[in-house]
Parts: sequence; structure tokens; C-alpha cells
Amino acid sequence: MYIEVPDQTTRVAALQTREVHIVQEFPAELLSRLEADPEVALYDNPPFRLLGHFNHVRPPFDNKLARQAMIKAYDNQKALTLATGDPAFTRLCPSLLQCGTKWETTSGSEGNYYAQNLEEAKQLLEEAGVTGAHVRLMDPADRQPAHAAAQVSREVLTALGFDVDFQVMDWATMVAQRARPDDWEFFHTWSGVTVRSGPVGHLLFSELQYDAWFNNYQDLPGKQREIYSRLARATTEEEQIALNNEFHEYFYEDAIFLQVGEFFSRWAASTKVQGIVNGGSAQQKPFDKWLTN
Repeated sequence: MYIEVPDQTTRVAALQTREVHIVQEFPAELLSRLEADPEVALYDNPPFRLLGHFNHVRPPFDNKLARQAMIKAYDNQKALTLATGDPAFTRLCPSLLQCGTKWETTSGSEGNYYAQNLEEAKQLLEEAGVTGAHVRLMDPADRQPAHAAAQVSREVLTALGFDVDFQVMDWATMVAQRARPDDWEFFHTWSGVTVRSGPVGHLLFSELQYDAWFNNYQDLPGKQREIYSRLARATTEEEQIALNNEFHEYFYEDAIFLQVGEFFSRWAASTKVQGIVNGGSAQQKPFDKWLTN
């Protein structure tokens, strides 16, 4: 039985009192408590990508200079560390495709990714004419990775001079709100390895597509669609790698979304639960096949 427990502290307490057998997410500050519990085991997942989405059809982020400013000013490492509680479970990664693979690339990221260049970012906002603009930042407090990144985004947006409306909510509320383009400007989410395994599949990732899903990416120059068309017809790996690099240049130029980096999440479970393994998205068996003593 899957039980939704929105409050993360309550979630961990329920595991330690054995009211539940597994928790999938928990706040970083409670990690040491779980590590010290001899009846709790921790399991590592493959790397996830933490990211932030701009609303491309509303000011101020319908202007690419505003999007570039947010990316240039961002403290990626701080967000990743808050998401996990341990820098060892993070990886700064400017690549859209998974770092450590043959598809990893830094194209377009120099001076943009983890630049923490607040002054240059402010200049971009002045040029765009959006300094002091109102930004509704959604914070799903019950989902630790996005919640952690939202804290950093609040700091960065405030430092840039935006008028930040920090909206704390649960994940379900955020999902409903992000479906309404008039009701938000920025939020965080994350994605797994399946959408980052190869360039053709990744460019089908909805947030990178024209007029896409919740971020309504506009691809005003039409370059994303043009590069994808060539990539889909590429017949050699060398062509695909070259086109992947070309797309990354455009990704940072158009500032499609905020690439925060990679993090390695953990599940916590009662030691009585069998059938969970490290590294395989934690879950090896279907929920109804796990065994408890």
C-alpha cells in the first residue's frame, strides 16, 4: 500500500516507528538520524538531473536575457547539496545528457553554468528591462530535491532584484498550478536517466520541444527544431555527437531551462524489507513482491 505523507519529517518518523516500511524522500537534516538507526537501511539510486523551469510565455522569462541572467547567477552546488545533504552525492554537470557517458559535453556552458556572476546577470536584466519584475516561485515542500532548489532560487532571484512571490505548496498542488501558464513563472523538478541516455531520445524530452508541455518553450528562432531534424537523420555516431554539441550551444544561448546538476538520491527502508538493491532505482521487485519479516 502506498501512503502519501506530505510532511517529510512525519514521513521519517513513520519509518522509525515502523508505521511504514519505506520512504522515498526525506530532508537532508534527517539523514544522520536515519544513518544512526540500526533498523534502517539506505539505498542509493542512479543519478537524477535537478533542473528549473522558466515559463516561456510570460514576463519576465519570455525574454531570453532574463533566463540567461538566472542561469549565470545560480549557485548550482548549494542547491545540489541542500537536495541531498551531502556534497558527495552530487555532481556538477552542465551536460543535458548524463555526465560520465560518451554523450557528455560542456558545449555552451562556459561562463554560464555555475558562473555565479551576479553583476553580469544584473546587467542582462537591465538590458532586458525586467529588473524588479514579479516572479511567482513555486516550492513543493513535500518533495525534497525541488524544495531544496527552490530555497536557493529564492535567494538568487531576490539578489537579482526580482519581486519574489514564494509560494509554498505540496507537489500535487504545484502540478495542477504548472498546467496553468498564467499562474507561475518558475519552479523546479528533476528527471531520471531514461530521458538522458542518448541525444535523439533526449531531444524528444518534452521541455526541449517547441510549445512544450508546461514550460511552453517557444523556440523563437526555430533552431531546436532544425537541429533535431538533422539529428534524427544522422547516420553515424560522429554526426550525432557533433549535433549534440551544437544543440548544447543553442541550449545555453536560448537558456531553455536551468540545468542545476546531477544528484544521487536515497531511499530508506526497514531492514526487514527484502528485495531492494543499490543502484537500480532502488526498487528491484514490484511493491507486492517485497518481503517483510
